[in-house]
Amino acid sequence: MRDRAPRTRAATGARLVPTGAEAGVAGVAAQLLHLQRAAGNRAVNAALNSAPRGAGRSVLPTVQRAILAIDGASDDDTSKAITRSALANLMQRKRIRTADAGDRVATDFPAGDARGSVYGPGVAGASLAALGSGVRAGGVDPDEALYVLGHGSGVTVADLDAEDLATALAQAFAAFPGAATYRGAVKLVACYSASMKSDGRPITRPDGTPIPKPYGATLAAALARRSSRSFRPSRVDGVAGIAWVDELSGAKTGFDVTGERQQNPLEDVYEDPALVQQWFAAMQEPDATLRRRAMDAVLEEAHRRRGMTGPTRITGKQARRRYWVR
Repeated sequence: MRDRAPRTRAATGARLVPTGAEAGVAGVAAQLLHLQRAAGNRAVNAALNSAPRGAGRSVLPTVQRAILAIDGASDDDTSKAITRSALANLMQRKRIRTADAGDRVATDFPAGDARGSVYGPGVAGASLAALGSGVRAGGVDPDEALYVLGHGSGVTVADLDAEDLATALAQAFAAFPGAATYRGAVKLVACYSASMKSDGRPITRPDGTPIPKPYGATLAAALARRSSRSFRPSRVDGVAGIAWVDELSGAKTGFDVTGERQQNPLEDVYEDPALVQQWFAAMQEPDATLRRRAMDAVLEEAHRRRGMTGPTRITGKQARRRYWVR
């Protein structure tokens, strides 16, 4: 997907490479990223917010996170396009509502909104190998989150079942530098990673038996068995239903709740050539605000055809499920 990108970066997780007007603030952004890696997000945010900012103003939280974007061998072009679109939304600057303007218009987040490193998008083996190289080079902070983007079926993510993904992540973090231990959260941006049903029907394994628990819970248990001195992730976050990344906030979100209480309108989108065309045209809109409206309009039409009412886009705890690694 084509999207406005405030910075460019290599596909294998290279550091920020400023372009154009961004070069003027590159030093500040680089220093903040270095400080985040040394002190952690919470310490940096506390320091930034401790200084007086004027009535009603504060510094919004900075974000540092590693991102792993992977494709499965069986992924079709649609699945790959959705992964890349979600990645573009995750990587762009946050847009916020500001009290400085009477109409509270959306504005770009400051340049200090650090993002960490990106590995992929590409086939699972290559992206995971790049992650391993980045870990050995100190490219992942012990406390930062690792976002895993890929096509999810409820049984696999990018063709990897939970055991395979846990093994691959443990191998990537096996050479964590120094005496530090990775304790960050693994956040899945993959459809049905916190669901046991799809379109009201149980999600089943290849042999036809229903899954006993959501993918995210299975991954958390598998990661616990693979914990080591250098690799002890704290939790796994999954998304109930269709996973997405909000265009304006960069937050994980989901479409149409979980599919456990009602049908998924995206099924209608994919079955109607006209709606598919509208869906991907909406995804390619360069303006984030217009893109969000256009995508929701397509889903609302799919809702209407099924006689459904209510929001098409669910954020926060309604879409997210959390599984602790114990």
